[in-house]
Amino acid sequence: MWTEAHQILSTLVEHVEQTN
Repeated sequence: MWTEAHQILSTLVEHVEQTN
């Protein structure tokens, strides 16, 4: 459960970093 959430968070962070 936590692993999946962590993967999603990491993906979101990467996407935000790319957008910025």
